[in-house]
Amino acid sequence: ESGHSRLLVVEGSPDAVVGVIFAKELMPRPDGTGPVDWTVLIRQAPFVPEAKTLADQLRDFQRGLSHLAVVVDEFGGTAGLVTLEDILEQIVGEIQDEYDTEEAPIQPRDSGQWLVLGGVPLAELEALLDTNFDRDDVDTVGGLVLAALGRVPRVGESVVVAEFRLTVDQVLRRRVGRVVVESLVGAGPAEQD
Repeated sequence: ESGHSRLLVVEGSPDAVVGVIFAKELMPRPDGTGPVDWTVLIRQAPFVPEAKTLADQLRDFQRGLSHLAVVVDEFGGTAGLVTLEDILEQIVGEIQDEYDTEEAPIQPRDSGQWLVLGGVPLAELEALLDTNFDRDDVDTVGGLVLAALGRVPRVGESVVVAEFRLTVDQVLRRRVGRVVVESLVGAGPAEQD
């Protein structure tokens, strides 16, 4: 259901990482057999410090069998995950795999709203809306939301910028994936934040 091919196994909290399990190994075999105890499928996950450079981690991924590592902070807590795909996307841009679906970058909605991908250039949205968000420090719609909030948002959170409400519709690995944009011009006081 998550769409992830590898799942992190934790014991009680994200700071107690046990290992990683491949989602496909949880599926029953065609003959209906499979491991009765799924815990035998847990594999060790490599741990890397937050300060490790992407270049060094890329070399480690190239040498090893794992394409996923658990990132730990200076106190030994789990700071997140890094995958080979994450690093490659930093170098070459977004990578579509066979499970990703192509969607229009800006989709108008019947309600006068727009569903906008986070990677859409801010200038493109400004041209569509005939407005200027006055942000020279960001280049994308997702960047605008991050800068306006000052942190990584959760799905459903909104921010008002230049008479438009931007509501986060999707977050992907600490990146804004999709935003619903609606004009507040003409909206009553009860509708505004």
